[in-house]
Amino acid sequence: MSFLRYYDEAVVNYFSDIKIEDGDTLRSPQVLLATPSRQGVKLNVTNDNTAVLPLISIIRTGLSATSETNLVKSHVTRPYLYNISSNKKYFEGADFMPYNFSYQIDFFSLVQDMHNEIIEQILFKVHKNHYVTVKIDIANHNIEMNSYIYSISFSDSTSYTQIADNVSRIFHGTLNFSLYGFLIDVKRNTPTVLSNQQSIKIIDLESI
Repeated sequence: MSFLRYYDEAVVNYFSDIKIEDGDTLRSPQVLLATPSRQGVKLNVTNDNTAVLPLISIIRTGLSATSETNLVKSHVTRPYLYNISSNKKYFEGADFMPYNFSYQIDFFSLVQDMHNEIIEQILFKVHKNHYVTVKIDIANHNIEMNSYIYSISFSDSTSYTQIADNVSRIFHGTLNFSLYGFLIDVKRNTPTVLSNQQSIKIIDLESI
């Protein structure tokens, strides 16, 4: 079972509360993982099968070891969670290793004011609310971790040169950052001894 999806879903939730003014009401852009999977059916599209903008697209771009990873070769220094099942038939646990998760956020809009609103809200968000809450269900435990955001970089790839009024222009911005989190390795095993029995025999010394 992979636990990377918990981090991906946490990043999506982190950006889902952004609100923009569309002239009529306050609404949220679409926020989706940019993966070629079932996520495609969740995308709101027009009659021409074009994505409804504004849109925030999220992709995990890589994993990298932290400096602490070189120091945690055993359970002596690495967090470890375990418990025995209710029927006492097996042990279930999780091994945690610190790791970095890199993400890229691309956002698209048709209106410059909307684009600027999204830029401002995203930048304030990652600098002020500088962690992503990751909730993981594992080993009959609910674990909540606040993964620290760092290495933030932003770029605006929109061309602001004058174009004809009959030409549509899509505003595009990109944010990159890393999360400090943990890789998780599930441990399950059956103990060799499920129960201990002690038999005590009383000896009458006078009968010997």
